[in-house]
Amino acid sequence: MAETELTKEIKKALLYYTKADQAGVYGCYEVCLGAGYGDEYVDFMTMSSTNVFQSYEIKISLSDLKSKAKLSFCGDYNYIVLPTELYRREAVKEELKYHTARGIGILLYGDCFGQKYISQERISRKRTLNIGRKVELMHYMIRSLSRYPVKLAKAVE
Repeated sequence: MAETELTKEIKKALLYYTKADQAGVYGCYEVCLGAGYGDEYVDFMTMSSTNVFQSYEIKISLSDLKSKAKLSFCGDYNYIVLPTELYRREAVKEELKYHTARGIGILLYGDCFGQKYISQERISRKRTLNIGRKVELMHYMIRSLSRYPVKLAKAVE
């Protein structure tokens, strides 16, 4: 299924919010998790130069939040990213209780006077990942990042 414009906007805003456009933080969209070709995806993941992983799942509607698509919370810190208008709905807050009780953070995407921004609504609780899991996540990010030079090369052909 093709990404909506809103999803694309949120992904771009996450790049800047996480500072993955600067030195010391490495970001990747659509990180494929699992052996071989993988079996699940996380919408955006960052790794810092100190090996701290953060994963972000973007949800733009209540049906998206309730869908059977797995929410892949694999980082030291994990977040659900929602449009502010969606978060204000009582049914959404009820749906999020399950995740927030497990330490998942909430980030909100909004627009104020024409400026797009991401704000932190709820902080993520730190999980402890062992070194083996961190190496796996590095592998998944590298594998997923390898898509970009291939896309670039094909676009030039």
